[in-house]
Amino acid sequence: MENIEQTSLEIKERFAKVNVQIQEKDLTERLSILVNKFRVPINEARRNVTNHFLRVHNINQDEFFANAGFANQIPLKIAELIEDNKWCTFNARVSVLWDPRHEKILQTGVLGDETGTIVFTTWKSTGCSVLEEGKCYTFKNVVTSEWQGRMSIKINKNSEIMPYQRDITVAKKLVTVVGALVDLQQGSGLIKRCPECNRSLSKGSCAEHGRVEGIHDLRIKGVIDDGVTSQDVILNRKLTEELTGISLAKAKEIAMESLDAGTVADEMGCKVIGHYFEITGVQIDKNLIVETIKPFRVDVTSQINALLAETEA
Repeated sequence: MENIEQTSLEIKERFAKVNVQIQEKDLTERLSILVNKFRVPINEARRNVTNHFLRVHNINQDEFFANAGFANQIPLKIAELIEDNKWCTFNARVSVLWDPRHEKILQTGVLGDETGTIVFTTWKSTGCSVLEEGKCYTFKNVVTSEWQGRMSIKINKNSEIMPYQRDITVAKKLVTVVGALVDLQQGSGLIKRCPECNRSLSKGSCAEHGRVEGIHDLRIKGVIDDGVTSQDVILNRKLTEELTGISLAKAKEIAMESLDAGTVADEMGCKVIGHYFEITGVQIDKNLIVETIKPFRVDVTSQINALLAETEA
């Protein structure tokens, strides 16, 4: 009950900063129903109740949080971004950019500093500038978001993004996985990237820069299965060439001869699918960004003997 009362007071104070008075008992009642009856986590309940009263009073969400003065202008470390729906400022390097999965998304990817990494999303409606992979920036007035225990960052139209002049070393937590490569996903093989933002093209177009003369690249987006769980893995051009024996120049030849760039991924699949590998890389969200990969020899005889021993026991 103490958490509910404290949360009610926090929400009330937020609305008071924009000259909107809300009865604390109304806030407490709604929070209590969500938390006690429907077992909603307190952070999710706070967001639900706040959004409800924003709709009731016809208040724009982005303007509300900015005007309420909750943007922390003291730069935080990514490891300190642990509260949901908090405005904050921090410095980070763009570790990796992903292909947007929605037409309204401008960019999505991972930001990192020496304390950790966090996923970010920028919507086209924000009007924010495009970020470059590998560059460092200061992010002001961005909002944290929690979903299923994972924190992320939302960049909105009140956010400010400026180049950060110092270098930032991103913390790396290496993960090693051993298993069979069971699938090459769409986007593997010979691809083209935008010369402006380096994102992969779809039908010759960049989601941000439209139709461009793309730059060829190679990659593998695969799935490793260890017999218990599966893991999405991403290999860059260098590792893809080493693993498959297909260089970028050779991949272009294959595509020209077949008049189909998809043939490159098919040939790569024939060389690697079904084979066992030991992979080490950095875990970023659901993807393992591969740093090293080497064949793994499965000792079938030892495994059979071990199973027989367990059966006899």
